[in-house]
Amino acid sequence: MSFKSRFSYLQSFKLNKTANVTASVSKLINSKELITTIDRMLDTESRHFKSVFGFHPKIKPSSIIEAGRGVYVEGVVENGEIVALYPGLVYTPGEPMFFVSLNNHYILRCFDGYSIDAKANGLSGMLYKSHYNRLKIPTPVATTKWMNLDNTHPLYIGHLINNGISGHTSNVRYQEININPNHFKNLHLIPNIHGSLDWNAHQDIRRIVCIVATRKIENEELFSTYYEKIQ
Repeated sequence: MSFKSRFSYLQSFKLNKTANVTASVSKLINSKELITTIDRMLDTESRHFKSVFGFHPKIKPSSIIEAGRGVYVEGVVENGEIVALYPGLVYTPGEPMFFVSLNNHYILRCFDGYSIDAKANGLSGMLYKSHYNRLKIPTPVATTKWMNLDNTHPLYIGHLINNGISGHTSNVRYQEININPNHFKNLHLIPNIHGSLDWNAHQDIRRIVCIVATRKIENEELFSTYYEKIQ
């Protein structure tokens, strides 16, 4: 048994040594019910989100000193419910990421070697927008709305969830999901696109990562774990 950082190896040494490490293991799942729920959540406007789902993720100053922003839940989330998505450009195993990884604290690694870069500015932001513009004709197949936090959807802020530390234990985990474009209504609302030039948004599987509650959460800040147990 070993523990593996979900973040880029260039960033993982910077993580707080007191980080709470959970024993949860994220495995790739293809639950039709879960995918239908994500589709429905994305299709719900921000102003109606809490009345429909009973909670609303919000960006506020974190309760962790000097951590900057954090994500809070207003309302109640039950154990196993989706609270957010991790936005950004998806890289398949082996794709070059050296330059985008420099000074980048928003690269999330999936258990099977996929990575998602959620940095909205700099080179990362330019690459996401470039692929978005390349793929949006004749119709958009993703969204850039997550890149503007002043006008974003409640689910698009998963990359701002802080790592749990001593006294602030993790209450959410990451869950990888593959989306079949033929079984998803609102492709244009997904905050992820693949960076491969041969990726077809209308035919090929799309990787997303959702953030799932590991217990009941009520009017609290969300904390993830950047380390997960690999069996």
